[in-house]
Parts: sequence; C-alpha cells; structure tokens
Amino acid sequence: MLRRARAAVSAGANGARNAGAYSEHIKRFGNPGEQFEDADALIGPANGTKRAKAIAFYLPQFHRFAENDEWWGAGFSEWRNVSRAAPRFHGHYQPRIPRDLGFYDLSHEQTIREQATLAKSNGIDAFCFYYYRFNNKRLMEKPLDLFVNSDIDQEFCIMWANENWTRTWDGTNDVLIQQDYLEEDEAAFIEDTASYMKDERYIRLNGKPVFILYRPGLLPNMKATLVRWRSKWTAVLGVEPVVMMVQAFGDEDPREYGFDAAVEFPPHKICDAMPLANSEFKIFDPNFSGKIRHYKDAVSQSLSAAKPDYPLIKGVTPSWDNDARRQGAGSVLHGSTPALYEQWLKGAIDFAEQNPVEQESLVFINAWNEWAEGAYLEPDVHFGHAYLNASRRAVFGIEKAKPVLLVGHDAHKHGAQMLLLNIATVMKKKLGQDVVVLLKEGGALVENYRKVAPTYVLSEQPKGWLAQLIENGNFDYAVTNTAVTGDLVPQLKACGLKVSSLVHEMPDLIADYQLEEHIKAVANNSDFTVFAAKPVQAGFNSFIEMAESRQIIKPQGSYQPVVYDQLSRERLRKELNIGADKKIVINAGYADKRKGFDLFIQTAARISITHPEVLFMWVGSIEPGMLRWLNKSYATSHPVHQSLHLVGFTENIAPYYSAADVFFLTSREDPYPTVVLEAMNAGLPVVVLRGNTGFDDLMLDYGYIANQSDTNLIDDCLFTALAEDKEGKSCERINYISEHARFEDYCEWLVDLPANEAA
Repeated sequence: MLRRARAAVSAGANGARNAGAYSEHIKRFGNPGEQFEDADALIGPANGTKRAKAIAFYLPQFHRFAENDEWWGAGFSEWRNVSRAAPRFHGHYQPRIPRDLGFYDLSHEQTIREQATLAKSNGIDAFCFYYYRFNNKRLMEKPLDLFVNSDIDQEFCIMWANENWTRTWDGTNDVLIQQDYLEEDEAAFIEDTASYMKDERYIRLNGKPVFILYRPGLLPNMKATLVRWRSKWTAVLGVEPVVMMVQAFGDEDPREYGFDAAVEFPPHKICDAMPLANSEFKIFDPNFSGKIRHYKDAVSQSLSAAKPDYPLIKGVTPSWDNDARRQGAGSVLHGSTPALYEQWLKGAIDFAEQNPVEQESLVFINAWNEWAEGAYLEPDVHFGHAYLNASRRAVFGIEKAKPVLLVGHDAHKHGAQMLLLNIATVMKKKLGQDVVVLLKEGGALVENYRKVAPTYVLSEQPKGWLAQLIENGNFDYAVTNTAVTGDLVPQLKACGLKVSSLVHEMPDLIADYQLEEHIKAVANNSDFTVFAAKPVQAGFNSFIEMAESRQIIKPQGSYQPVVYDQLSRERLRKELNIGADKKIVINAGYADKRKGFDLFIQTAARISITHPEVLFMWVGSIEPGMLRWLNKSYATSHPVHQSLHLVGFTENIAPYYSAADVFFLTSREDPYPTVVLEAMNAGLPVVVLRGNTGFDDLMLDYGYIANQSDTNLIDDCLFTALAEDKEGKSCERINYISEHARFEDYCEWLVDLPANEAA
C-alpha cells in the first residue's frame, strides 16, 4: 500500500512537472525566440545575380471549399490542423504561429500577391503550385487560378499531386476521392495543364515549360503514358515540355519511366536510412508514436550523397514536422535552425551550379507554406524572417557577417544596461546581425538578454574562458559598453578583435568608481571610442594625456518607441485621479543624487506652495537614502506630498509621457539620457540644467535651459514650458527625433563602423 501511495505521489509530481514543461513550451514557441529576425537589412537588395533559380512548392489548401466542408466539417482549411498542434516531447517546436501574413485566406488575390512579393524579395523565383486533379475533377484550383488571372510578377509551375485523397491525416486510410488514371480523361488533362504552361510567367528551361509528377509509380504503364503526354503537349504547345518526377516512395531514377530529370522532395528519400532519435527525448505525450530524427542528420545525409548518373535537382526543407496533421503519430525532423537550413540550401545550390539541368541551375524548397508539415518559409512568430533571410543569403551568395561580441558590465535595470540590451535586440532582430553578449556580472536583466542572444556572465566562468570564447565564437569585432568594461579591452585586442568602446560616464562618476585605469585602457587600446555628446568626451579626455583610439561623437538615439497618445493620457490620469485641469512635470530614471532626485523634490516643494495645480511625477525606482531624505526634509503636512506622484519602475513608460506636460531633467551629471529623446518623441517640452548633460545645444532649439543654482530661472523655465509651448514646437521635436535619433540607424552605424572607417 505504501509503495503504491509513493508511486502515485511520484506520478502526480511527474505529471505536474510535465504540465509545467508543456506550458513553458507553448509560451516559448508562441513568442519570438533567440534566433528571431526581422527582414534582413544588411544583405543588400534582392536584384543582384542569383546563384540558382529557387522554386518553392506551394500548398493551395488555405481556403474554404465544399469538399472540405463535407469531409472535415464546416469552415475547414489547413489552419485547423495548424492550430491544434501541441508539443509532444521536450524541445518540440509546436505551436507554429504565422506572423506577417497571419492566418490568411487564399481565396483573396491580395494574399497571394503579398506572398509573391515576399518570396521574390528574398530570392525565391517561383512557386510550384500543387495541382489536384482526380479523373476529370479539380480541387483547390482557386488560388492557382487567381494567380494566373492576375498580373502578379512571379514565375510559377505546377506539380500534379497524383494520389488518392484519404483520411490519412486523422489516422485512417478511407479514400475520399480516387485517382483512376482513365485514358479517356487524358485529353482534358492535357488541355488543362497546357493552359497553365502557355502563361508567359510559366517556368521554361531552354524555352520548354516544366511539368512535375509527384508519384509516377502509381500510374499504370507510366513509360508509355508519358510518351503519349509528350506528344499531345507538343501538339498543343508547339514545344515538348521538360517532364520531371519527384523522388519518393522508392522511385528515384527518372530513366525508368522516361522522365527528363528527378527532383528531391525531402524528407522523402533523404531520411529513409536515418536512425530514429526518440530515445534521446523526454516525451510529454504517453501515447506518442511518432518518429523523431535530427534535422542536422538530414542536412549531412543530403549533402554527402553521391551524384547520380541521371539529371537531378536537389531539394531542401526549412523544417519538417507533420504532427499537426497526425496528432501524436507524425514524423519530425527536430532541431532545424536558420543556420543549418542555410548550410543545406547553399550546398544544394553548389550542386546545382555544378550540375545544371537544361543548362540552368535549379533548386527546390519544400515548401513555401506547408504549415501543418512544419515546412514553410513564411515568417512565423518564433523565428520571424530568419529562414527567409537565410534563403536570400544562400541564393545571392552573400556571406553572413561574423557575430558581434557585445560587452557590458552587469545586468541591473539601469540606463546603460537597458541601452546594451536594446542594441543587442535591434542588431539581432532588426538588422539580422548575430550577436553574443558578455556581461562582467549578472543581474535581473540576464534572462532578458538571453531571450535575445546567447549571453554569458564572465564572473561565473573559469580562468582563461574569455580567450576560449573568442577563439570558438568566430568574432572579429567587439563593442564594449561603459568605461566599467574598459579593463577587458586589452584582452579583446590581444585576441585580434577590433573594438569600439561606448563611453557614457561623466568625470564625477569616473572618479567615484575609480575608473581612471579603465579610461586609460580604453584610450590606449580601443580602435574607436564613441561618445554621445561633447561633455562626455571632454570629461573622458581630462583623465588621459593622449588617446591612441579614434574618438567619435555619435548620439545613440531613442530605443523606446514612445508616441503621444490621447487615450493613454486620459486613462492614466483617471487611474491616478488627476483632473484635466492639472499640469504634470515628469522625470524618469533611477532616483538618486546623481539623477538629481533631491533637486526635483525641492522644485516641487517650492511650486506646490503657490501653484497646487502643478503636479510632479517621478517614474523609476528610488534609492533608499533619497526616500529617507524626502521623509526627513518635508513633513507630511507640506503641500509637496499632495503634489507628488512616485510611480516606481515600470516596463511601459510611454503612457506617463502622454499624461505629462513637461519633462524636467534634474541630473547633476548625465551624458545623454535617452529619457530626453523619449520625452521629445512624445512632443513634450524639456527643461535641463546647464552643463550637466549633453543636451545643452539641442535645447537651444527644442527646449529650455536653466542654471542649477538659479531656482528662480528653473521655475520660470517650467512655467514658460507649461504655459507657452505651442503645438508647432511639439511637432518640431517629434520630427527631430524621427529624422536624427533613429536607434536602428545608430545600431547599423555601429555594426558598420570598422568597415566604413577602413574604407
């Protein structure tokens, strides 16, 4: 009895752990991952010379038609299969959620047009539409006919998917509609297929249209049948087509049936001899009967295969997983990554260049949009454009840039750390640039960094580990952030890296943290030292005699997408019980003495006595000593307590900018705080203290400047900003940010800095 009870408790615990792991998989794959990329902006235009013609198979299932309603239930399309997918084992990439194009409907021409535009811009020359014909009945013809009847600028061809249509998807083999291959249907078949081949966009090799057959082994007397087809097509078209067959179900040599060439269609053929890897995985689903193989093994198997003595066109697949259709009984190629896919596609293109068919280098991709088989190039939520970017690089022969090593001092929730996190995010997800993050110490943001890119904490590593990381990481460029990381610059240089050092510290902070030697290490070893503003450069140079590093002033721009929103203003003011007649002066950041929290409070205390309609709001964590100072300096009866809102740290600061009327930067020493750029992007007037930041010059045109010691001038600037700021001035500030402070431009400049300066 006791043993059974213990076993039951253990099973319950394991079930709970499995449920937790299962839900974590849903969360993980339903969101952008570490290898997520936006459209790659670094690899140039898509109108250069292609190494091969890339053709992607295209599934027209994503629309409603009568037979699907009858067989699978009203409203069925392939999206129903996709949406019911679930992870069956640890690491299983499910669910798969479309991104840019959404859960589209292929009964709309505009959807197909958007697909074609996306494909063509990424080096995919053509779609090979699956052609469904059962005796003389067509199915799923609408997307193909919409394409043909449009002016969409994309090549295409067709492949006859000549199988019976069965209920294999839901585990049975009931035939829904049958192929009989009747000779009396042949004339209509020839006429219909020839109607597509006549289109000027149809793929031709040496002037001859291409036709592909999926399963030649199913047709009776295939060789003689193909002879008849060729003759009849030639009579209709005036030219004999190039006829190809897919390598699948044991059919590999096209000569046996009289075809001109064979087309690989992975995972068919490629995976037949590959071992199963089920035993290597923790299975969530006790009823799972599927087959797990490693994607990397498929890549190796394909690229190492000997060249046959018949014409062959290589095929690749970005991934494969038909568990969404088979529900626990599918076949999975596990572990696909954009890099592995790119390696496979490049290898297939190498083969195509060396072994052209009809004098043209060709490669097929399975597929453009087989979502329920995990075989698609269209952007998804987890990887974004990463597979399309990889396709584009492979087709155009563009080598992906080496990863950039981003070095920070820790992962606490402060300005410089948030800056580095956003640099990593934009480089990786907006620019398609691989990055690796190295932090000297840890902190609360480590996991945020790891969601973006591989991240390591140096203090947790053994001696000599950094040199090993650089050797194994294929780096040639590092960006160090803050002077605190300056002590690592000599080691990075000794390992052969180019180094750009971003310096943010002003003189008092350098002295307070005893960073003088770090400053010298940066000055004498970095290739480039980058400052956001002149005061930062001047402070840096006050600690050195001469700089070997080239010094550049480059403001970093605003990484926070802040825009004014009237609804957010009204909602937040209502939540805080602040009427429309009140004015709000806001500041943001870690509330310590360096940020001038005391100056902010003192200003609030002065103004609250005579102008209770003016409220003061600080957004950000408060240093405990400052909070004690506040409570000690001002009795609870002082009007400042009724005028003051201390919000604390928030991930979403944008609504607070919308709710405010003036941004008041009280920092005693702050190089180029992005909160000023964020406030300007929301249209807010900004008041700064003269000489304390790098914003004096900018405020001459876009804000207000007061001396720290002149309280009357400070108050006058605030009242002027509150009373006299015009809508036109607000628009000028917003336009300045959009034209001169784009964070993406800064990150791209930083990536290209060594190459541009060398040129």
